[in-house]
Amino acid sequence: MKKKRKKKQPAKISQHEDAALKVTAQFFRDEIMPALNIEGTVVSILPTEEIHLELKKGFEDFNYLMSDDSIKHFEFQSTNEGVDGLKRFRTYESQMSYKYKKAITTYVLFSGNIKNPMAEFTEGVNTYRVVPIIMQDKNADHVIAELQRKQDAGENITKADLLPLVLSPLMSGQMSQKERVSAAYAITRRATEVDAEIIRKVEAVIYIMADKFLDSSEMEQLKEEIKMTRLGKMLYDDGRVEGERIGEARGESKIMTLIQRMSADGALEAIPRLTTDSEFYQAMAEKYSVDI
Repeated sequence: MKKKRKKKQPAKISQHEDAALKVTAQFFRDEIMPALNIEGTVVSILPTEEIHLELKKGFEDFNYLMSDDSIKHFEFQSTNEGVDGLKRFRTYESQMSYKYKKAITTYVLFSGNIKNPMAEFTEGVNTYRVVPIIMQDKNADHVIAELQRKQDAGENITKADLLPLVLSPLMSGQMSQKERVSAAYAITRRATEVDAEIIRKVEAVIYIMADKFLDSSEMEQLKEEIKMTRLGKMLYDDGRVEGERIGEARGESKIMTLIQRMSADGALEAIPRLTTDSEFYQAMAEKYSVDI
């Protein structure tokens, strides 16, 4: 997927988005890969930035080290780039293969407006191919309408019901990408019967998908809706939990330090509690040696 150029975000939001992306990678590993019938066991998540000698960076979407010592690489495509896209993916593979000395398979999730994507090409004596996952047969309008019907009828929503929402931007349908994201967040806000941690993860994935598909103005228009979600507390909290006690700017800085240390330690699941639970914040600050 081509990365859209956006306005530079404040450091707080940027770092929180990074945390959301890491949660998304975990959720994709645990929930979406099995839902797509992709076999194998992930043993770790690999970096998604490859630096060339000429100081260019290649940004992949998701990379996973599997239990058979291979790597599964995932890309999301909303435009049909043809050979150019395949050559870009081949570059990613060659760099990672050289770096990690492992076999790599690239899966490309094509959005619903792409009907017959190119999945391989031959150049010289070599043929390069990816595994295409085409979302054309899934309709976002139907997925969203059915969830809205269930909620209006008072029926319980399950985690399995919510999983298609995270891939709705890739599906076919008449709704715009912005409308899909807005409707998805409206559904997660009403899904009070689902575990709050699952809701937060689903919202994080929807946010990351929205950030890939929507432009800056559309994301700005969705800002208020995102603030009302559980994820919004992590993305847009103004530091008031700690800031009320020791000053906003200083509190913000300490939360960022703590988030970075928890992320490095693999404690991503607990990060959102920092902005809602002052006792938990204190406990984590002591554990990770952040002076409060």
